[in-house]
Amino acid sequence: MMIHDSLNVMIGKTVAHFVILEKLGEGGMGVVYKARDLHLDRFVALKTLLPGAVANPDRKRRFVQEAKAASALNHPNIIHVYDIDEADGVLFIAMEYVAGRTLNCLSGRSRLPLQEALRYAVQIADALAAAHAAGIVHRDLKPSNLIVTGQGMVKVLDFGLAKLVERETDESLVTKTIAQDCAPITQEGAIVGTFAYMSPEQAEGKKLDSRSDIFSFGLVLYEMVTGLRAFSGATPMATLTAILRDEPKALGETGEPVPAELERIIGRCLRKNPARRFQHMEDLKVALEEVKEESESGNLTVSPVAAKSSRRTALMLTVSAAALLIGVFGAWWMMKSPKPALPPAPTQLTFDSGLDTDPALSPDGRFLAYASDRAGNGDLDLWVRQLPNGEPVALTHNTADDLEPSFSPDGSRIVFRSNRDGGGLYVVPTLGGVERRISHEGTRPRFSPDGNWIAYILPNRGALNALNTAGRLFVIPSTGGQPKQLAPGIDAYRVAWTRDGKQLVLYGSAEGGANCWIVPADGGAAVDTGIRAALARHAITQWAFSDWNPETNQMLFSASRREASNIWRIPISLKTWRIAGDPERVTFGAGTQEAASASGVGSVAFANTTLTSGIWSVPVDGNQAKVKGEIRPLTQTGALNIAPALSGDSTKMVFSSNRSGHLEIWMRDLPQKTEIPVTSSASDKRWPKANQDGSEVVYNEGRDVFLASQKHGGAEKICEDCGILLDWSSDGQNLLLMGRTDTVSLNILTKEHKVLLKHSKYPLNHASFSPDRHWIAFVMRNGPAKTSIMVSRLNGLTAAPESEWIAVTDAATWHDKVEWAPNGNLLYFTSDQEGFRCIWARRLDPGTKKPVGPEIPVYHFHETRRSLAGLPIGPVEICVTGDKLIFNLGDRSGNIWLMNLAEFP
Repeated sequence: MMIHDSLNVMIGKTVAHFVILEKLGEGGMGVVYKARDLHLDRFVALKTLLPGAVANPDRKRRFVQEAKAASALNHPNIIHVYDIDEADGVLFIAMEYVAGRTLNCLSGRSRLPLQEALRYAVQIADALAAAHAAGIVHRDLKPSNLIVTGQGMVKVLDFGLAKLVERETDESLVTKTIAQDCAPITQEGAIVGTFAYMSPEQAEGKKLDSRSDIFSFGLVLYEMVTGLRAFSGATPMATLTAILRDEPKALGETGEPVPAELERIIGRCLRKNPARRFQHMEDLKVALEEVKEESESGNLTVSPVAAKSSRRTALMLTVSAAALLIGVFGAWWMMKSPKPALPPAPTQLTFDSGLDTDPALSPDGRFLAYASDRAGNGDLDLWVRQLPNGEPVALTHNTADDLEPSFSPDGSRIVFRSNRDGGGLYVVPTLGGVERRISHEGTRPRFSPDGNWIAYILPNRGALNALNTAGRLFVIPSTGGQPKQLAPGIDAYRVAWTRDGKQLVLYGSAEGGANCWIVPADGGAAVDTGIRAALARHAITQWAFSDWNPETNQMLFSASRREASNIWRIPISLKTWRIAGDPERVTFGAGTQEAASASGVGSVAFANTTLTSGIWSVPVDGNQAKVKGEIRPLTQTGALNIAPALSGDSTKMVFSSNRSGHLEIWMRDLPQKTEIPVTSSASDKRWPKANQDGSEVVYNEGRDVFLASQKHGGAEKICEDCGILLDWSSDGQNLLLMGRTDTVSLNILTKEHKVLLKHSKYPLNHASFSPDRHWIAFVMRNGPAKTSIMVSRLNGLTAAPESEWIAVTDAATWHDKVEWAPNGNLLYFTSDQEGFRCIWARRLDPGTKKPVGPEIPVYHFHETRRSLAGLPIGPVEICVTGDKLIFNLGDRSGNIWLMNLAEFP
């Protein structure tokens, strides 16, 4: 259908549900058109690809994977990818259409005004920081991939395409996303363009990480503030040679005054050695924001402009001599006062695509142990590597998760937690050997400084091992033996030893809030450190203790601010065991930085992780609770995809996703495997439910309920502050909602509210109508972390009295998300009864609905990486049909970083 040698042949044609309006750009890979989405009545940019560009099946598969990953980037400064599909043999990507000009068109051969350049630079850095936090490297950052709208907003283009073309030698293969209506900066423009923005490691064909984007960003920033390219040559090879060999001209020599701090920032971006650049784009963004603020206030120091006369040259020589003397004095003064203004930049130690977590440093800082799924078997094993450049070696090899390592004081042994054989604590030699079990239970083990004891947390009954929830503090001899409990009145989460081994630092909760105590190892009374109050004074309320730094007498902890979690430290007095100073942030990257581990020589390792949620499916016999096949994803996991629900005919799935920047309702056609957005506005929407054929969808905005109709278009509010949506009856008439403590029904037509279920003592949570609408199953909260599944008969919309409710499970642990089998004789639910959140079922008598037989384990999630618990936004939801089980599943990924706080006392 599509003929690319006649570029305008597609104007007016329809591809899938997109009407082609005009051509925006072209290249060796294909053509980009402006199109109208007939489903949602909006403009899109439709990037079509020539068959030859992805002729190799493996290349095509990798391209599709990259495009899916790019679609998960939810950021206002990143062009959003709506869909990737194939119609009539043509592969295309539908993207957000943005009216604007690329940065090279905007600037041409001239430098941008300083404040304008800084405003754009901060936006670009923010976009790249978000991408890097999601594990995505752009690889082709350049001015022609940066659009500036009429309102001054920057949009970064072509995430996911760069990997497909990164090894090509001709930039003409790149298909421009918008029209190129300006001349290139150099005569070679189209040929040299990409090469002029490569990092040295990219030019040499080496493996790339996020620091390559930092170099390219420095080149773009250099060009914005000078109007010149940092590196150029008459040929592509000459340009690459300049990147590898030469240093760019100093900004002060380019003819315009440049702030000294900005010159320092650009210089650090453009260092040939990646280890000497900024290590995090988030750090770079913070530095640029500070320059921007100082520029706007008029307090920036400006670098001198290159001399233009002999008189000025003499003056500059005099100034240079004075500067030299000042520099010598400054160097002497710095030797007297070596404390730097900022903490040292951390270095990334692992670069795995899965999960690397729970780092532990040996006391001498020579070895790193961590948990990783890098072996590719789906479980976490312990890995050990010698620092700084040793190769990682697998220390354990079983099929259960091994994690939470801790070194003995001499570094010869490692204690760790394993989920094998019901869980327990093990000790293994650091260089490999026999693993010895010392306890049949426990989490977060830590060796004492003399190596004779191991402290650990024993989770409370029903607590989730995977989440390391509250438990009791114990110590046990490192050779095994009888454990001894300490601090019995505190719910413990993590523990560390002080340097002399006479006390332990305990992170836990008592009287309703997280805190840290000093607990005497001999069993004396715990001392409140006051950290909870100290952090509250600095508006830090979300935090978690990580480790005790024995060299500086400081507690390391992670704390969340502005959607990022960083590593902080705070000093403590050894005399009073009270907080003795203010909290100080020591890392500045995006993502979740956690689980810091301090050595005895000042180095600190930490994990930088990302938690997302995808929707998955397992083939089952829905009426027998029997699994028939392997688990597989229904959505990409780069975004947050939560709260799936099925239409009555099971052909449509609605869910909530933040792939567009905030939570919107999406619909997936299960047979066709296509997805479309149902809503599009600026507020979060959750808990969707669909009618019989998916033509109508109800959902929550806060506690308000809205109805979106495919037939009538748009959405209308049908209920205000009425509760959280739980179910939609099979006849389409009544909604089931969770009130403050009760369960409420709402008639769609009459808008009549009715309290359906209410307990005299306990609040009620999730609920679900039976397929025949004669019964209702629900969750009753019997106490902290304890619930039970209940069933009540319905007479119309009147439930049985409380005395006639039927208990399907006990109340010993947390049960949730109850759903009926299609035949109404089986209930599915999640349960934490094995220490992990898994999917279970229980048979019911067809007539009485009383439970029959034991609870049935349907699908286990005894993994740390993928879990039904601890999702970032909203809990899990499950759906059951005759042939499949659908649920959303949290997915953690991350890597290990290292920093040296000895340089930052």
